Amino acid sequence: MAYDVARDALVLHGGGYSADLSYGDTWEWRMASGWRHIEGAGPGIRDHTRMTYDTARARVVLFGGQSSLTSFPRDTWTWDGARWEQVAQTGPQPRVHHAMTYDPVAQQVVTFGGYEPNVRDRGDTWAWNGSAWAEQPPEVAARTHARMAFDGNLGALVVVGSGGSGAALVRRATGWEALAASGGPRARYLPGVAFDARRRVLVVFGGGDPSSNALFSDLWEFDGAAWHQR
Repeated sequence: MAYDVARDALVLHGGGYSADLSYGDTWEWRMASGWRHIEGAGPGIRDHTRMTYDTARARVVLFGGQSSLTSFPRDTWTWDGARWEQVAQTGPQPRVHHAMTYDPVAQQVVTFGGYEPNVRDRGDTWAWNGSAWAEQPPEVAARTHARMAFDGNLGALVVVGSGGSGAALVRRATGWEALAASGGPRARYLPGVAFDARRRVLVVFGGGDPSSNALFSDLWEFDGAAWHQR
């Protein structure tokens, strides 16, 4: 799911109910009217895919995921509010459980990490400029099931979740590095991560414990200098 800023709508595509049932439908949600099913062709069945809004080009971008238990498309699609368009069939290797968001400084969509099915976990970074993907070296230690957001205080992308100790990463000019802040959320997978622009904090909620079946319900905020548990 991604928020279309220009059209003030949440856009949802695909998802899965179980190992045997995944979806290929598109929906939009608005405060005034609620959910609306979007008819027409599109990416089709996708689970474990990622979507984000490309502000510079006013498009929702979808990349990766799986269309069946054995099929993992590497194509890229965009949604302009009227139709889906397949805009690339090359770029990052096929993957699931990757992180993806928009970088307003570089004005590019960035995807990081994930799992390349039947190959390996990934630690590579790719940027989409509206017409093609380009790899952004260097590759770092692999991470899957992480989430990424642009931190307005740091003016940089931040990745939270999975990988080793679970320490957050920040993207600088030379690549990814550990976020220089003590404490913070313990290791987890699939947390909710977003930057609250009004309150100027990066918000992290929940996720799962990689070492057990436990799920977290804790809430953390990062103010650009320190973590605070709420």
